[in-house]
Amino acid sequence: MDTFSLIISIILIAGFGLILYLVLRDPIYLFKTFLRGLKSHPNWIVKIIFSPIWLPFWLIDKIFRLKIFIKKFEDASNPTKISFSDFDKYILINSTDLEQIKTILHSFEIDYNPPEYNYSLTGCKISTAESGEKLILKLGNEIEFNIYNHLVHYFDNSAPDDRFYNVKGILINKNVKANSYFIFNDVTFSLKLIGKTYRNKKIYVDINPENELNDTIYFNSNMDYFKKIDFDKFESETYRLKFKELKPSP
Repeated sequence: MDTFSLIISIILIAGFGLILYLVLRDPIYLFKTFLRGLKSHPNWIVKIIFSPIWLPFWLIDKIFRLKIFIKKFEDASNPTKISFSDFDKYILINSTDLEQIKTILHSFEIDYNPPEYNYSLTGCKISTAESGEKLILKLGNEIEFNIYNHLVHYFDNSAPDDRFYNVKGILINKNVKANSYFIFNDVTFSLKLIGKTYRNKKIYVDINPENELNDTIYFNSNMDYFKKIDFDKFESETYRLKFKELKPSP
């Protein structure tokens, strides 16, 4: 085999390996996306040619309401009520600049405390601890579900121009660990925070004041792949940390 043939073979193998990796990491999502693409193809000839593939699944979807073929993302959502008081509430921030964090908390109070929002942190105990190059905020049970979600979103959008905070809201269920979940901001999903549960199920919370419901998360698998977090590792690390109460800077 000459050098050119060897290079082509390596490229083909690498390409096939990449495709296989993308498929295996989230096969259900990719398969549903593939079916939707065939059904909604703008060329009716292509749609007819591939109808033996997508049409049976469309019929099954109609009968069993599997929510494969949806018009908008929210159509596939399954709302689930939770008891927010059952969770230990954390916010993980990729920064150790405590003074900046205090300033952001103070700004949140100013921006979200008017009557039209009323997402006040008044009376909520907030404590912090450093873990490596990151800061962990622990919030008391006084904070409400919707306020917590907006605070996660606000932190993520308040990073200095030269930084990425990569903020994650991490909620550890004190009674049933399998009910734990985490959320983060993704610009693809406007007014939503997406995430995963302890069992790697995709979820989101709604932060649209017109639509948000108290203590409600939405299960929805129609999101592209993103990494899960190790809840057990996080819980083990936070258990060893010493948290200190924090006061927002004026």
